[in-house]
Amino acid sequence: MGILLSTFAMRLNHLGFTSHVVGSVTCPPISSEDILLVASSSGETATVREVVIKAAREKATVAAVTAVPNSTIGRLASQNVFLRAPSSLNSSENETRMSKQPMKTLFEQTLFVLLECIVLMLLDQTGQTAVDMSRRHGNLE
Repeated sequence: MGILLSTFAMRLNHLGFTSHVVGSVTCPPISSEDILLVASSSGETATVREVVIKAAREKATVAAVTAVPNSTIGRLASQNVFLRAPSSLNSSENETRMSKQPMKTLFEQTLFVLLECIVLMLLDQTGQTAVDMSRRHGNLE
């Protein structure tokens, strides 16, 4: 999940939005002016839960993507996106739509597509093109 969210943060920067990744040495303190986007298939990932609690304490808007909307993270978030992507980690014995893919793979794939769709929507809403984004792409590689 972290890698996918890092990719999304990079795309937001390419779009001209200021975006940071939690845990990065350049990440500033969070405030009520910020939006924190988190992803947790189970909605119970301990490290993510603690970050959400801290962000909420600082009055930041918290947006969560989860497969379990009634989870702790889902309940703590200001906004939720529910991805119906059953995994072997969050399934019940009565689950009839289990993925053949291991662990959280289906959730991660769905999350990637969702984030890329958001990028396309932001491109459209801001009137930018892929060329505009490429101008903001790193050039020290």
